[in-house]
Amino acid sequence: MMQTSLLPIAPPPLKAIRPVGAPDPRNDPRYITVKPLTDEQVRELARLKNGRTMYEIEIAVGAQRALLCYSESTSVRQIILATETRQRAVLAFLGMEGPIPVERVKGRQELRIAGAVIRPTGRTRRDVIMAGDPLPYIGKLHPNPEGT
Repeated sequence: MMQTSLLPIAPPPLKAIRPVGAPDPRNDPRYITVKPLTDEQVRELARLKNGRTMYEIEIAVGAQRALLCYSESTSVRQIILATETRQRAVLAFLGMEGPIPVERVKGRQELRIAGAVIRPTGRTRRDVIMAGDPLPYIGKLHPNPEGT
């Protein structure tokens, strides 16, 4: 008489099957890769600790982008205030002189000025530091000797 085991025999493990056309996670840039922080990033993050969240506001003309400011609010009112405060740098960035026509885009948190768009990027100061890809500051691109 032959003895039989009461334990079920498990089938061998199956290989994970990816659907046809699905990206390979080893080569997909959407997957997060962990990079060590630089000393500069660590200092910047330490400076932000227990501070208010600051949102990035950019000015973009076509593919050219620059940082207008970091702001606690992303409201249209705050964007207008930031633009007025840095109006000489904005004019230099756009290559214009004199008063500039400002158009508010209804239903969006953005302004249009002579083909340029001023809007929040959706990134915070912390996001920018962690990503390590800050936008160039408009004040450094076009410094203003009068300070406005």
